[in-house]
Amino acid sequence: MSEEKIPRQVEDADVRALDITAQEAFIHACIDGVLNVDDIADLTVSSPAQVLESIERLVSLSAVEWVERKVSSAPPVTELVEDVEIDGVLQEKILEAFRRADKLNHYELLGVAIDAERAEIRKAYFALSKTFHPDAYYGKHLGSFKSKMEVVFRKVTDAYEAVGRPKKREAYDRYLKQSIAVSAAEQQMGRVEQRAQAIAQALTKAPVAERLAQPIAATPDARAWSSGKAPAKSVPSVAPGTAEFDRMQRKRELLERKLRG
Repeated sequence: MSEEKIPRQVEDADVRALDITAQEAFIHACIDGVLNVDDIADLTVSSPAQVLESIERLVSLSAVEWVERKVSSAPPVTELVEDVEIDGVLQEKILEAFRRADKLNHYELLGVAIDAERAEIRKAYFALSKTFHPDAYYGKHLGSFKSKMEVVFRKVTDAYEAVGRPKKREAYDRYLKQSIAVSAAEQQMGRVEQRAQAIAQALTKAPVAERLAQPIAATPDARAWSSGKAPAKSVPSVAPGTAEFDRMQRKRELLERKLRG
């Protein structure tokens, strides 16, 4: 169990009263208690060192605090409760292969490299057959593991048929190369879209954060204003005899009639 430090905004911290820069205010706006330093660096297009320096300053001003998030490095434990005549290690291997079979390409399923020799592929296939072929455990009670083994063995056999023969392997390699390229492009587009959304959300906070970080300067009109003297409104004049003057007169007459009932 490892621990990772995550910055988190301090509740009730008055950011407006702090003497911070616009960049520090921007970073403060991006801190949500979930993103780590590297994530915030990506979000603000800054280096992790710059982000860490700004966070440490915000910590010194009691606007941000560090919290520890526990990250488990241990693999999930599968509870094996079925009464079968195969040991726990084999049960785990069958379950793992069954869960991953649809997510692996033929080479990964066989446990060989893409450029593996034909003899190596054949050897890997027969080794897996001894593990996953149900007939290898004839007479033993396999329970639900039998159907899972049949699925895995069928997929392993399909993989061997596809890459164990030169012509089929050549066609599969072309397909695999195209699939990998498409998958990489989709993942890249997904990362770009996520980053754009995160930056857009952060930028909506940035102007507010920057205003909070800057002192409010009084304008000349605000300094000259007093409660007993309101600034005069500038009212445009309308010359009598003009169409606009006549229109305003008619509106005033109609309003007076309505008020009189």
